[in-house]
Amino acid sequence: MNAVTPVSGTRIATRSERFHRWRSRKDTGARWLIAVGGVGVIFAVVLIFFYLLWVVFPLFLPATTSLGESRVMPGWADSVPVYSSLEEQQEIGLRSADDGSITFFNLQTGRTVERYDLPLEDGERIALGVEAVEHHGQAALISDRGRAFVFQHLYDTRFDGGVETRKIHPKLEYPYGAEPLLALDARPIGLAYSDSDSGIVVAAVSADGLVRAYIADKSENFLTGEIELDGRTREIRVDFPVTAIAVSGNHRWLYLADRDGRVHRYGLPGLEALQVIPLSEEPITAMATLLGGISILAGDGAGVVHQLFPVRNDANEYRLEPIRQFEPIDGAIRWIFPEERRKGFLALGEGQELGIFHSTAGTLVHTVSLAEQQPRALALSPRSNGLTIEQPGGRLAVMEIHNEHPEVSFSSLWRKVWYENYENPEYVWQSSAATNEFEPKFSLTPLVFGTV
Repeated sequence: MNAVTPVSGTRIATRSERFHRWRSRKDTGARWLIAVGGVGVIFAVVLIFFYLLWVVFPLFLPATTSLGESRVMPGWADSVPVYSSLEEQQEIGLRSADDGSITFFNLQTGRTVERYDLPLEDGERIALGVEAVEHHGQAALISDRGRAFVFQHLYDTRFDGGVETRKIHPKLEYPYGAEPLLALDARPIGLAYSDSDSGIVVAAVSADGLVRAYIADKSENFLTGEIELDGRTREIRVDFPVTAIAVSGNHRWLYLADRDGRVHRYGLPGLEALQVIPLSEEPITAMATLLGGISILAGDGAGVVHQLFPVRNDANEYRLEPIRQFEPIDGAIRWIFPEERRKGFLALGEGQELGIFHSTAGTLVHTVSLAEQQPRALALSPRSNGLTIEQPGGRLAVMEIHNEHPEVSFSSLWRKVWYENYENPEYVWQSSAATNEFEPKFSLTPLVFGTV
C-alpha cells in the first residue's frame, strides 16, 4: 500500500496567509478604485455644472458701450451728412452729403478711399437718405427737387500678397441705372425704400401732402444677366400733416404717420386708404421697418417707440395692430436704426439719449447719452457691434457696442409673447430658423411643463 504523506500545519498556514494577503490587496485596490470612481463622477457633475454656468452666465450680462476718441475728417465741415453706413469689419465707412458726394473713408486713418458724385443739376442738393432694411448696402437718396436716386455700395476683400495683406476695396454701383427712379416735383420731407428679390418700392412725401411711389417688378435679362425693372408711378394727396413714411417688406402696404399720433395704412400698388390707427397723443416723429419688413417702429414726441404689425382677424383680413411700446428715452424720437441681423434697433431722442432695444424681449437694453457728441449722423455696423457718430465741425467718433444676448428677458422666457405672423400672444419654443428675419422664440414654459 502507498503511504499518505501528512501535510504539516506550517504549510497550511502559509497558504492561508498568502490567500488572505492577496484578498486584502484586492479589497484595498477595489476600495480605492470605487472611491476614485465615485469622486470622479462627483467631480464630473460639478464640472458640468460650472461649464453650464460658464455658458449661461453671458446671457445675463448687461449691454455696454465704449466711446473712442474722435478725429477730424478733412472736408466734412463744409457739407451736411444725409446718409452714413459702415461695412462689417468696421474698417471702411461711407458718407453721403448734401452736395451729392458719396465718400468711402478709412476709419483708422480718416483718409478718403474712393469718392463718387451723383449726377445733380445746378443748384440741386440732396435732402434725405435711407437704406433698404432687406439688404445692407442698398440705399436711396432724394434731392430737394424731389429726384430720387438708388445706389448700392459693395466691399470686396482681397488677399493680393497673402493672408497677411487683407485689404477691403469699396465700390459703388447703380443697379437700376444712374438716372432718378422717382420725381416728386417738390421738396421731400420723407423717403422710404424697400428692395426685395422680386421688386422695389421708392416712395416720398412732400410738405403739402403729395405722396408719390415708384413700384417696379424685377426680371433678369437672359442675355446680359442684368436686372430690368417694369415700373409704374402712383400718387395721392393727403389732407393731414405727414411726419414720416415707411413701406412694408412684402410691398403690399405703405404707411404714413401724422402730427396727431396716428399711423395710416395704404394698399400698394393702388395707394387706396385701408386703415387709420390712433397710436399716441404725441406726434409721430420717426418711423422705420424692423428686420424682415413686417413690423413698423413708430417713435413719438414723448420718446416712446411703438411696434405694430399686421394681424389676421376673424374674417381672414389683415389689420395693423399696436403690439407693444417700449420704455421712453429723453426727448422726441429723432432717428430709428433697425439691426440687420436681429430683431433689435437703436433710437436717438432729441435729448441726445441713445437707446438700444430688442423687440421680441420688449426691453430697453441700454441707454447712453450723446449730449457731448451732438450727433449729426449715425451709422450702425451690420453686426450691430459698432456705431459711427459724426459730430459738428467734421469730427467722427466710433462707439463699440457689446450686446450679445438682448433677446433674453423674463418676458421672453416665461410669459406669452406676441410674435410676428401670429394672431395672438403664445408660449412658443423654436430655437432655430432658416433666416435672420425669423423671430427667435425661447419660451421655457412649454419645455418645463412638457418635462414635468
